[in-house]
Amino acid sequence: MKVMALPPRPLLRHSQMSSTGEIMLLQLTVIKVMITRILSVETEFHAKEKYRDIIKILLKSSDIESQLTCMFQNSEKLLSHMAAKCLALILYFQLKEKITLSNSWISFCQKNISEYSESDKVVYCLWIVTFVIKEIFKDTSSQKTEILKQFLTPFDTLFEVFYNSLFSQHFENHQDASNKLINSLICFLELLELLIASRIYLKLHFTCQRILFLKASCVFDVITWPIQAFVKRKLIVFIKKCLLCKVGEDLCQGSVPVFMPPDNLLDVDLLALASAVLHAVDLGLLRILSVRGKHSCFGGGEVLAGYEHAPGPDHVILRALSLLIIRSLEIKFQNCASANEMKVDYQRFMSELLTFLKPHLQPSLQSHNLCEWLSRVFIEQDDDMLEAAKALLGIYLKLTRMFQTFKEWFWLERFWLPPTIKWSDLEDHDGLIFVKPSHLYMTIPYAFVLIIIRHFFQKFIASPLAKTFGIKEEVQKKIIPNAVLENFFKHSTRKPSQTDIYGLAKKCNLTERQVERWFRIRQNQDRPCKMKKFQESCWRFTFYLIITIAGIAFLYDKPWVYDLWEVWNGYPRQPLLPSQYWYYILEMSFYWSLLFSLGSDIKRKDFLATVIHHLAAVSLMSFSWCANYIRSGTLVMIVHDVADIWLESAKMFSYAGWKQTCNALFFIFSAVFLISRLIIFPFWILYCTLILPLHYLQPFFSYIFLNLQLMVLQVLNLYWSYLILKMLKRSIFTKSIRDVRSDTESEHEEEEEEEEEKEEATEGKETDRLKNSLGANRHLIPNGQHGC
Repeated sequence: MKVMALPPRPLLRHSQMSSTGEIMLLQLTVIKVMITRILSVETEFHAKEKYRDIIKILLKSSDIESQLTCMFQNSEKLLSHMAAKCLALILYFQLKEKITLSNSWISFCQKNISEYSESDKVVYCLWIVTFVIKEIFKDTSSQKTEILKQFLTPFDTLFEVFYNSLFSQHFENHQDASNKLINSLICFLELLELLIASRIYLKLHFTCQRILFLKASCVFDVITWPIQAFVKRKLIVFIKKCLLCKVGEDLCQGSVPVFMPPDNLLDVDLLALASAVLHAVDLGLLRILSVRGKHSCFGGGEVLAGYEHAPGPDHVILRALSLLIIRSLEIKFQNCASANEMKVDYQRFMSELLTFLKPHLQPSLQSHNLCEWLSRVFIEQDDDMLEAAKALLGIYLKLTRMFQTFKEWFWLERFWLPPTIKWSDLEDHDGLIFVKPSHLYMTIPYAFVLIIIRHFFQKFIASPLAKTFGIKEEVQKKIIPNAVLENFFKHSTRKPSQTDIYGLAKKCNLTERQVERWFRIRQNQDRPCKMKKFQESCWRFTFYLIITIAGIAFLYDKPWVYDLWEVWNGYPRQPLLPSQYWYYILEMSFYWSLLFSLGSDIKRKDFLATVIHHLAAVSLMSFSWCANYIRSGTLVMIVHDVADIWLESAKMFSYAGWKQTCNALFFIFSAVFLISRLIIFPFWILYCTLILPLHYLQPFFSYIFLNLQLMVLQVLNLYWSYLILKMLKRSIFTKSIRDVRSDTESEHEEEEEEEEEKEEATEGKETDRLKNSLGANRHLIPNGQHGC
C-alpha cells in the first residue's frame, strides 16, 4: 500500500535502476562463471579454450578493470561485491596466462592504499589482493611462486606505508572506531597472514612480508583501541600463529614440505616479534586486556532466551595469550647465552602470567601444583596444548642442559690453538690425518682390554714365573672367630692400644698376649702376599718394557728427537702419524687401566700421590693430544717410561728374595730416574715446551696450561726423587733395600713374623718347664686354674 502511494515517476526510475543493476549482475555472473570454468580442471579442453578466447577479447576490447573499480562506490552492496570478485578473478586469470596487469588497476591500488582513509575502496583493494593470493596458494602448479612474485612486486613498499598509516590511528574522548576502520583492519590482518605464509612456504622475500616483525610494537596499540573484543582476539590469535609459524596452514594442506630448510632471517624476525611481545607484557598488556565476555558459539554470539551462559572468561584469548608468552620466552632463550638472565626472565614473565590466569580459572590453582594451569587452560584445544608443552620443554632443556653451552665454550679456538688458527685448519685433507678429540674415546675400551689381558697375564705368566723364582702362595693362619674383637677391628681400629687390649682381654676372658696375637693374625689376613705384589710388578714391567721399545722404534728416525726446533716446525698443522696414534692411545689406555684397578691393587703410603700422578698423566696426554702437542708429548712419555722398567724389575727380584740382584737393579733405576727426570726432563723437555715456542708463537692459553701441567709433573718427580734418595741412604747404611712407599703394615711384616716365632718358642719352653716341674702331680692343679 505504501509503494502504491509513491509518485509514478520516481517509481519508474527505481525500476529502471533495478533493471540496469540486474543486467550488470548478470554480466558479472557470466564473467565469473567463464573464468571459473577456465581455472577448473574439470572443464573440457575445447570449452576451456573458447572461454579463454572470449575473456581475452573482453580484456582487449575494453578497459574492464576501470569499469569494475568504478562499481566499488555503488550503493548496491551486492553489485560492489560482485564487481570486486570479478576483478579479482580477472587479475588471477591474467597472472596465470602471463598477461601484464592493467596499469589502471595498479594505479587505483596505489592511490587508495598509499594512505589509510575511511573509504570502501580501501577495503575492496585489500580484499582483492587477499583473494588473488589465496587463489595462488590453491594453485597446484609449480609456477605459483613466480606468479605471486609478479603480483606482489608493484605493492611491496605500498603495504608498508599503509601499515604505518593504519596503526597510527588515535582515538580521543572515548571515540569509537568506525566500522570502515574495523573492516580495513580485519582485511589487512588477513593480508598480512598471507604475506607471511608466502614467506614461509613459498620462500619469497619482500619487505612487506617483514613489516609485522620489524614494527610489531605499534600492533599492540590496537589492544587499547575502542573496538569490539572479537577484533582484539583475532589480532592476538594472528600473532600467536606468526610466532608458531602456522600462518596459512589451511591454504597449504597437502603441499607443506616435511622438512623446511632453515631461514636465518626469519629467525631474526621471530626474535624481534618475541621481544615485542615480552616488551608489551612489561608495559602492562595483561592488565589492559579484558578477557571477560560472551562465550564463543557456532553460528554467532546470540543465544535463545533461557539458554544464556553465565559470564566468564574468553578461553580463546586465555590460550592465545598463554601460548604467546611461552613461545616468546622460548624464542628469546634460544638466542640468549646467559643462564642467569634466562632464569630471571622466566620467573618474571611466568609469575605475571600465572597472576593473570588465577582469577579466570575456577576453582583456583593450588599453590603446591602450579603446573596444573597448563591442562586447565589448554584442555579444550589439543593443538595449542601440544605447542605449549613443546615450548615449555624447549625452555626446560635450554635452562637445564647447559652442558652444550659449556661444551662450545670449552672448545673455543682461543683456548686451544694459537691466534689466527681455526679448527678447520686441522681437518683431514690430501691424505693427511690430524688429531681429533674423538680419538680419545677409544682409550676407555682399550683400558678394559688391558685389564682383561692383565688378568690372564698374571694368571698364566706371572704366577708360574713367581713360582720359578721360589715365591709360593702364602697360607694365612686361621683365627678363632670372635665377634667382639672382629667388631672392634672393623669399626674402631686395626691397631688397638695397650689400654684397648687390656679391656678387650677382660671382656673376652682372654690373656693380653692372645688378644695381641689375634689382631696380628687378623691384620696379616688383609695384607697382600708376595705373590700378588710380584704379579703386579711383573705386569707393569712387561708393559713398560714393551711400550719403551715401541717408543724407541717409533721415534728413532724422527727429526725432532735430535733437533728440538723441529718440535715446533709447522705447529699446529702437523699431521698425525700412525705410530704416534698407537703410542699415545696405548699409553693413555694403560694409565686409565691403572686408575680403574686402584681398588684392587696394593695400597701404599703414596696412594694419593699415585692417584694424582695417574690423573695428571691422563690429563696431560689428553690435553697435548687435543692441542696437537704430539711431538713434545712423545718425548715426555719416552723419558718417563725408561726408568720405570728398572724399578719394576728391582721390585720383582726383591719379592723373590734375590737381594743382590735387587740392589743392583735399584741402583741402575736410581741413576736412570735421577738423570731422566731431574736432568733430561727439566733441561731438555721443559726447555723445549717453555722456551722454544716463544720463537714461533706468542703465548696463548694452551701453551701456558701445558707447561703448568708439566711443572706439576716435575714436582711429583722431585717427591719421588726424595723417596729414592731416602731408600739409597737406607741401603748404604743398613745394607738392605725396602720400598719406603709400602703400607705401614707391610713395613713391619718381617718384624712381626720374628715376634711370632719368638712367642712360639717362648710358649714351647714354658710348656716343657711345666711338664718337668709337675711330673706326675699334674692332677694337683685345681679345676678352673688351667691356662686359657
